[in-house]
Amino acid sequence: MNFNETIHTELNKLFEEVNKKFYNSELQMPNILVQSVGKKRWYGYCTTKKVWDINEEEKYEIAISAEYLNREFHEVVATLMHEMVHLYNLAHDIKDVSGTQYHNKRFRIEAEKRGLVITYAKDIGWSVTKLTEESIAWIDTLEVNKKVFDSVRKIPLKPKKIAEKTYTYTCPVCNEKVLSKNADLEIECMECHEMYERKMKD
Repeated sequence: MNFNETIHTELNKLFEEVNKKFYNSELQMPNILVQSVGKKRWYGYCTTKKVWDINEEEKYEIAISAEYLNREFHEVVATLMHEMVHLYNLAHDIKDVSGTQYHNKRFRIEAEKRGLVITYAKDIGWSVTKLTEESIAWIDTLEVNKKVFDSVRKIPLKPKKIAEKTYTYTCPVCNEKVLSKNADLEIECMECHEMYERKMKD
């Protein structure tokens, strides 16, 4: 079994256990992925539409960020449980997000019924998520392979482009300017027949 299969197995196992404990197994199993979220500092997301068609069954998608997979295990579980609250709210027509990311009090109310502690942050609202002490103790009783959560997607650093220096040459008579990356350019003004001079501040 490769890594993708293993992490998928463990996330599905966690989903099923949380679903059973906090939702009476009401939630439809989504397609759970571990994938890159690029430069966005998102720990996970749940789609607002059923974007998958699996064996003729439409499903939502929950993604866990590959760039933040190796956070402390309980934090990753908290992210999964956070997205499961969105899944529940979608199924019950509870609008829990304003705009693209601001979580309102409806989200907090539903989340705190289901083993989570929610605190407020200015830009994202009632979204900062942790497990309750009771949830941590319960999660630790589950048979989950925590080692698969020790992996992380490395974000390759792009080399910083160093801007090439540009020099300004000016005709001393007509003040016509020429830009060049050549620090020792010798050029004559076609109108005045004077040699361009490089500005000293360059």
